[in-house]
Amino acid sequence: MRNKINSGIYFLIFSVIFSLPLSTVYAGGGPDVIEQITPQPQPKVALPVLKNVASQQLCEVSPILINQTLKIGVSSNEVSKLQTALKNISGLYPEGLVTGYFGKLTKQAVTRFQIKAGLPATGIFDEATRIKLNNYLITDNCKIVSVAPANLISPTNSISKIGLTGATGLTGATGATGATGLAGIIGGSGSTGATGSTGATGLTGDIGATGATGTAGIIGLTGDIGITGATGTAGIIGLTGPAGPTGATGTPGMIGETGPTGPAGPSGVATISSAQYVQLGSQPGSIAAGQAFTYTQPILVTSGIIDVTTAPPGGTIFTLANIGRYEINYQMVYPSDGGVVLYFGSTIPTMLPLPYTMIGKSPNGAVAGDVIIQTTTANSFLSVNAAVGNGVAIVIPPNSSTTNQSATTVSIKQIQ
Repeated sequence: MRNKINSGIYFLIFSVIFSLPLSTVYAGGGPDVIEQITPQPQPKVALPVLKNVASQQLCEVSPILINQTLKIGVSSNEVSKLQTALKNISGLYPEGLVTGYFGKLTKQAVTRFQIKAGLPATGIFDEATRIKLNNYLITDNCKIVSVAPANLISPTNSISKIGLTGATGLTGATGATGATGLAGIIGGSGSTGATGSTGATGLTGDIGATGATGTAGIIGLTGDIGITGATGTAGIIGLTGPAGPTGATGTPGMIGETGPTGPAGPSGVATISSAQYVQLGSQPGSIAAGQAFTYTQPILVTSGIIDVTTAPPGGTIFTLANIGRYEINYQMVYPSDGGVVLYFGSTIPTMLPLPYTMIGKSPNGAVAGDVIIQTTTANSFLSVNAAVGNGVAIVIPPNSSTTNQSATTVSIKQIQ
C-alpha cells in the first residue's frame, strides 16, 4: 500500500514540474540585458536555440554617485561620498580623509579634478563638476561584455571591454525529487557509572583563650582655678560743647558758553592678522606626551601674531594679540602612533588642551587638522602639542628623498 501511495505522489510531482513554462530571467541592468541560467539536463525536453544577442554596459563595482551641489563649510553624507570618490582617483586627494565635512583639503581635491576635467577651478562641487565626476566614476567602474551567439555558455568565450552581452538561455525543467530514506534506529544510552564516596571532613581546631585586659592608669588631679581680679571704676565722660552757627550760602557762579564741536577723526583700518611657520626636516628631538612642537622658520608674519616664544623643555608657543576668532591649520608626518592637540590659555602656566582639536595618526602617516578657536583676552597663547595620553614619544625623521624634506607646518589666521 505504501509503495502505491509513494508512486502516485512521484507521478503527480513529475507531471506538475514538466507542465511549467520555461521562464526568462532579466538581470538588474534593464530589459535589454538577459542573464542565462544553465538548464539541468532532462530527458525528452527540447530547449529552443537562441539566435539573437543582447548587449548592455555592466558595472563590476557600483559607482559612488553624488547628487548635490557641495561647497566649503557643508557637512553631510554626500560630502563623505564625494571624499570617498576623490581619494580613489590617483593624485586628487592624497590626504584621503573621509570626515563628512567640506573643508580646505576637500576644496583643493575638487579644484584638482576641475583642472583635470577642463572646468573652471572654483573649488565648488557644482552641477557641471558633479556630471563630470559621475560620468568618470561610471566609465572607470563599468565595461561592455560580449558573448558569441554560437556558444552562449562555453567556458572558452572571452570577455571584451567593448563586446556585447550574450542572450540568456531559457531555464530547463526541474527534475522530480527522490524519495526520502527511512531514518536508522537510534542506539541505546550506556549506563551511568557509580558515584564515588565522599571523604570524611577533618576536625575543627580549638579557639585560643582571650588574653586578660590590662588595668587602666590613674587619671591625674585637675589644678585649682585662680581668683578673678576686681573690675576697675569707669571714668567720667566730659561735657559736649555747644554747636556753632551755620555760615551763609554763597551765590552760584554763571555757567560758561559751550565750545564748538571738533571735527570727527578718521576711521581706523581693520587689521586681519595671519601667520605661517614651518619646521623643515625632523624636530630638534622626540616630542614627549604634552610637549609642544617646534617651528623655527616663519613663512608669513603680521603684527597681530606676535613673535613665537620658546617654552622649556622645548617647543614653540604663539602669542595672539587680538581678541576674536582664529582659524588654525596644522599638519605633520610621523611613523609612530600618537595624537596631536592644540593647547590654549590666557597665560602660559594656565594653557590647557582643547579636546575638539585632537587628531590621530591616519593609516598613511599624515596628520592634519583645521579648527577655529575664540580668544576672549588680548595676548592669548597657543601651541601645537603631542597629546597627554600618547604611549610613546613622537619622532619625526627626515625625509628619505635627497631633494625633499618632511615639513611640520602651522597656519594661523584671524577671521573675525
